[in-house]
Amino acid sequence: MIRNGLSKAAGVYGFQLISTGEIVYVGSSVNLARRFMDHVNNRKSNIPLQHGFAKYGVPAYNFLIFERHNYDYDISTQDNKTLLLAMEQKFLDLFTPRYNINPTAGSSLGVLRSQTFKDKQRANNTGQGNPMYGRAGEDSPRFGILHNEEARVKMGSQYLYVFDATTKQLISSYLGLREACREMSMSHHTIRKHIASGRAYKGMIFSYSPGPGGPG
Repeated sequence: MIRNGLSKAAGVYGFQLISTGEIVYVGSSVNLARRFMDHVNNRKSNIPLQHGFAKYGVPAYNFLIFERHNYDYDISTQDNKTLLLAMEQKFLDLFTPRYNINPTAGSSLGVLRSQTFKDKQRANNTGQGNPMYGRAGEDSPRFGILHNEEARVKMGSQYLYVFDATTKQLISSYLGLREACREMSMSHHTIRKHIASGRAYKGMIFSYSPGPGGPG
């Protein structure tokens, strides 16, 4: 029944332990039916999930579909998978499932992207498509989150500070450019450019200086 209903479906799925209602695992696939069978038959499956199946039995779990992905034939299969990983990350952050060994969905290191895909991503991460659009000051999800010196030293990273462009108030700090890009869904190029110019971007000023109010 699952194979018939999801044979050509892509999206984000999860396994729920029925006895507790807990979402214990989240994943994504361009073929949900095939991925379900992979888990059931222990083919390239998650090890903690397999331990759970062995302990409680497969019928002890619900297989849930959290969000469908409309496969985009204008871009490659790999690029579709990357879009799926972004969807998956939302649910990893929401449920923090204990069977997921890595809290980050996949990795894009070394993967080449088509120009069509890059254009789509750029459109999704600029203007109102950017999840941080207009979210400066207290509206920022990271408002008031500051890393201590011990954490900075352990990470071996240089602080990147984000200030409200109007009030010059410190919004948040990040352990380096990479973390800032990941948390704010922005490109390295955009942040570097505005650090160098000192100009505000969507109500924010970026600086490696702790203040007051960043550069200037």
